[in-house]
Amino acid sequence: MSAYAKLRRKRQLFVDAYVATGVITAAAVASGYGGRRPEVAGSKMFANPEVKAAIAERTEEAIAKAGARVVRVIEEACLIAYAGAHLTRGPDGRRLAFKDMSQEALRAAHSIEFEPDGTVKHIRFSKTDGLNLLAKYLKMLTDVHEHQGKDGGPIKTEEVSDLEKARRIAFLLNQGVRAAGRAPSPLSDEPVSDDESDV
Repeated sequence: MSAYAKLRRKRQLFVDAYVATGVITAAAVASGYGGRRPEVAGSKMFANPEVKAAIAERTEEAIAKAGARVVRVIEEACLIAYAGAHLTRGPDGRRLAFKDMSQEALRAAHSIEFEPDGTVKHIRFSKTDGLNLLAKYLKMLTDVHEHQGKDGGPIKTEEVSDLEKARRIAFLLNQGVRAAGRAPSPLSDEPVSDDESDV
């Protein structure tokens, strides 16, 4: 039995609404879990493992139904990348009428301009976009990110001893206890001042 079929009807409605919209609050309202705080009710529902499993299942089904498959995406990217003027001309070299153009030419076209009489004036193809998609898929292009420190210099790092790590943790714990309004517990032999800022 599928994860979706195991759910009560109201939860199925939540799953369907979430898969359709991708918005937790909207799914809660659509399925009757709204109340005064639909975002809270939706978050609780979304955190349920059975609901999560059903969402994953229904999402996969929706993607398959839409025809989104890796091979198809690559085929379309190839069509765009390799499209050119040859798709717009007949064997005699003349430009084809719009009605005579192949489906490949029309699917690959980025834009088509027409003359006032309805004949095709110009067809633009986005070869660069298609080639970029293919190059990224084939990992031929990699983005390099550089991180810099202050004023463009190197990032400074320092080694911290285990004793210093423990001291900093003790300081943070004491700060948390003070913020909670309770008396600090003795976490270290040294008193920690409120104005200490080297953590």
